Amino acid sequence: MPINKQKNSDLGLNVNYRNAFDACGFGIIILDEYSRLLYWNNWVSKHSNYSLESNIGEHLEIIFPILDKTRLLNSIDDALHYHLPSTISHKLNPQPLPLFKSKDCALEHNIKVIPLKHTDDIFHCMIEISDVSASVKRENRLRNILQKNT
Repeated sequence: MPINKQKNSDLGLNVNYRNAFDACGFGIIILDEYSRLLYWNNWVSKHSNYSLESNIGEHLEIIFPILDKTRLLNSIDDALHYHLPSTISHKLNPQPLPLFKSKDCALEHNIKVIPLKHTDDIFHCMIEISDVSASVKRENRLRNILQKNT
């Protein structure tokens, strides 16, 4: 189903909400009832190296082909059709999205997929992405210390 490439102002997100989302220290992605991109904040643009404007209206698996038939797409489907939230842990699903801290350094992240009621019978989906790289690094250091001491 084609969608027009819309500007953020056309999506029902007023400037104050967009500014608040862009100020967040975590990623936010909003999809419509057909799993098409409505919005993502500056954090996602920075860590994915893709602009929002060039991807509005696209399905996530088109933007990120690595997502085809993954747990994340199943969770999005569950949120949109069954209104079920889910959490995707980096421990069970390494690199659910191809995000990077820098050019050669992958970003370890957890994801929450949350259904958003749009109208009485239509749900959208919000994806919250949290950087857990510091925690992973700390766990690895502690694991190495424990292994040296045993």
